[in-house]
Amino acid sequence: MAQKQRHPFCDIPAAEYNETVYQLIAEYRKDVAPERTDLMVGVYQDDEGNIYTLPAVIEARRALFADPNWHHGYRPSQIGSTTFLHACTSLFFGEDSILVEQRRVAATQCLGASGACYMAACLLKKHHVASPTVFMPHETWSNHANIFEHAGHQVHELPYFDARNGDVDYDSLLSAANRIPPESVLVLQTAGQNPTGCDLTNEQWSQLAGTCATRGHLIIFDAAYYGMAKANVPVILAATFSKALGLYSERVGVLCVTAPDSEICHRLEMQLRLMTRYETGGYPAFGANIVELILTSPDLRAQWEADVKTMASQLQVRRKRLRALLEELQTPGNWESITNQKGMFCLMRLTHHELKMLRKVHHVYLQDNGRLSISGITNANIEHVAKSIDSVIRASSQVANGNGRH
Repeated sequence: MAQKQRHPFCDIPAAEYNETVYQLIAEYRKDVAPERTDLMVGVYQDDEGNIYTLPAVIEARRALFADPNWHHGYRPSQIGSTTFLHACTSLFFGEDSILVEQRRVAATQCLGASGACYMAACLLKKHHVASPTVFMPHETWSNHANIFEHAGHQVHELPYFDARNGDVDYDSLLSAANRIPPESVLVLQTAGQNPTGCDLTNEQWSQLAGTCATRGHLIIFDAAYYGMAKANVPVILAATFSKALGLYSERVGVLCVTAPDSEICHRLEMQLRLMTRYETGGYPAFGANIVELILTSPDLRAQWEADVKTMASQLQVRRKRLRALLEELQTPGNWESITNQKGMFCLMRLTHHELKMLRKVHHVYLQDNGRLSISGITNANIEHVAKSIDSVIRASSQVANGNGRH
């Protein structure tokens, strides 16, 4: 009797995520309470709790569907259309940037921010002359470390957030940038830092840029900051249009790598083409076409800029109202950081027990690090959120003594 062959994957272990958000999302979906509230994911919602589609995106989509020449065929370039890439680099580095004018930015379309970071990590692993160590803030996007470790990098933490005053611990960050080995890689965010909502000032960025230039560090960040590029610091930009255009599931990202001259830029672009061919073969066109239309059409560009201002204004209104409600309830703690922080997220210094009680008793779901998605707050749920936070803090034995919990 022939021996039964073992399946090649019969011993594969179960995957263990080091991000608890997936378990929390599953828990939320099983929750049948009518007051359940999802404040975990950074998806902008309108005041009724519906995912918001930007008017500029609606118009661009309508124009695409009306174009008789629009098709599903392969595109000439696997790294994205030339028009798309030029529009992106001009947006991120400035229309009159010397880097763009001198053809010193190599770029490729990517699968969202995760894909852009992964391509950056692979590029570093294969071609960086120093085999650098990667440093990132202790408080950063949960997938950053996963991506760089998966690509084979050693990842170490940088000090970033001062929980006592709810702001950037800039002195410690700058000191660390001076102390870590030369030619290291720093992974930073420059706008609406996830999860803290705390950003460096322009002056702080300029000073940090000078330190990085002196120490030979390379910076990877996922929002453009033109001042860093002007400081002659090697920069890799991993960006996404998921939040700025609300194209979450379209996975439209872009990776930009600055170069010292056009020859090295050309070589970088050739390597990005090869990497794309090996990794994905190419990138989806639909979402990128929407981005391209919006960035290159003056009317759609103006509409998009107005849309972004509206969303930013609404997020600030929600921050102000949440803070006001907590202060009206006289919830123990200092709530100024809610309105001082920026972007979609706010880092609430709640204990693990308080976060658990929010879920179990009040059906309000935050991430386990205390990150609250301001974009998930609506007119319908904001009072419930404020009262729930007030309740768990008062019930906790770890109530702050007036020195500012948050």
